[in-house]
Amino acid sequence: MVTLRLDDLSNRLAAALARSVQDHRQRLSEVASLLRERSPQRRVESESQRLLALWKRLQAASPASVLNRGFVIMRDVDGKPVQKKAAVQKGQRLAAEVRRRHAAGDRAVTTPSARSAGF
Repeated sequence: MVTLRLDDLSNRLAAALARSVQDHRQRLSEVASLLRERSPQRRVESESQRLLALWKRLQAASPASVLNRGFVIMRDVDGKPVQKKAAVQKGQRLAAEVRRRHAAGDRAVTTPSARSAGF
């Protein structure tokens, strides 16, 4: 009878230890996962992706990008971009900034407009 009782206690202890080990392994796995999510390297990678997306948006809106898409930037005599047709007076002198291709590479140049602002 004592032997059966010892065997029973031994089996129960072994099962309890196995459950405890399994529970601790599960918790360790969860903590390791949290640490990976919050790691400085992951944050740097995430912020790098965000900065790259912002840089691409900035590049798309730059004057050089506008010129590369075939548009012209019209400027007044002070060199300020003309934003609205209504802001230009008849006979006002303007300069047109266009992209020109050269053997040495592309570049933007500003040239005086051939006509006054009578558009």
